Amino acid sequence: VESLKKVLVIHTEVEFVEMYERQPLFAEVDQFLRAQGFVFHRFASVHGRPMKPIHLLQNPLAPISQQMWADAVYVRDLWELQEHSKEELVKTALILHELYKSYDVVHHVLQKVDGAVAKRYLD
Repeated sequence: VESLKKVLVIHTEVEFVEMYERQPLFAEVDQFLRAQGFVFHRFASVHGRPMKPIHLLQNPLAPISQQMWADAVYVRDLWELQEHSKEELVKTALILHELYKSYDVVHHVLQKVDGAVAKRYLD
């Protein structure tokens, strides 16, 4: 928990159904990260498998409807950014821009750094 205090963005695999014995599922991971000051940002990817015996002939492992796991992205609480330094906010903005193309959130974060910087970001 102590090491999370300096983390700005988390990209983690989460499961919706138990795939490993006694593993925490998405809801539990979400509750834990929220308690550490993070908020869910988005799924970077979502994956599943078909429910047998039905499957697609061209790709038997392609999901049809059952989602089983995903890569979830969490960020520091976007409504409590005053607790972070300008350097941390710029790093957060850079990560969200480059890796996740989260342009609206980047603008929101940059507004907390400097309104002029945020305006230039839109240009």
